[in-house]
Amino acid sequence: MQLQKSMPLCALVFARKTPRKDQPINKHTQKPSISKATNKNKKKCYTIFHQTLITMCFRPRCSFCYIFITIYTLMFMFILSMIIFWIIISPSSVKFHVTDASLTQFNLTSNNNTLYYNFKVNVTVRNPNSNVIVYYRRITAIAWYKDNAFGGVSLTPFDQGHKNTTFLQAVFVGQRVIRLKAKQLGEYKEEANVGIHKDLAVDFDLRIRAKYARFKSSRFNPPFVQCRRLKVPLILNGKSAPPFTVTRCSSAYFFSDRDADA
Repeated sequence: MQLQKSMPLCALVFARKTPRKDQPINKHTQKPSISKATNKNKKKCYTIFHQTLITMCFRPRCSFCYIFITIYTLMFMFILSMIIFWIIISPSSVKFHVTDASLTQFNLTSNNNTLYYNFKVNVTVRNPNSNVIVYYRRITAIAWYKDNAFGGVSLTPFDQGHKNTTFLQAVFVGQRVIRLKAKQLGEYKEEANVGIHKDLAVDFDLRIRAKYARFKSSRFNPPFVQCRRLKVPLILNGKSAPPFTVTRCSSAYFFSDRDADA
């Protein structure tokens, strides 16, 4: 090594001059001055030592170090790129609104608690994103009255493009046995007298697939879309009824899988 070759020079430079035993010491003799050549050799020795120390400290131990650093760097860059991509895309939730709802039949028999119903709901579905396409592969609408599910209907699947609004209509017709508590039964009778039923609701059970720019997701089930506290007028014999108030539906983040934590 270069340091070993230069050791005689370093030893010579840093060696202390001591007088010989047979040489008398003169107190008035001045100390010899260090020559310029000695200073130059000392600087050269420091430089060689410094370079050798750096070489020894940063010498690669094995090829595994390079492999580990490469894999770690690639993983870090991949995760960082996905985070940046998601921040740029940042899809907003799809918006559901009930624009109209009406009842032409809503009779609950007192002897067997059977509900006869004819319930129609119009809904708008708005995709506010400019870079996300939503593919609806299953759409099931479920009707509720005072925490009792009484009807369900499957709607036609469709694809929804960027910044697009789709109009849906769900019609529930049939009969179902439901169980109402005493208080709920009293509320039903009051609502029937007024002609407006207040505790109707519609939930949407969806299975979708999303396309973010050029990347398509697998199929997943977003959170239930809940359209609650609908005040629906009962229209009988063609009589006029008060207009329905547009109601916004709620859900958790639309592009999350509700079964992910199951």
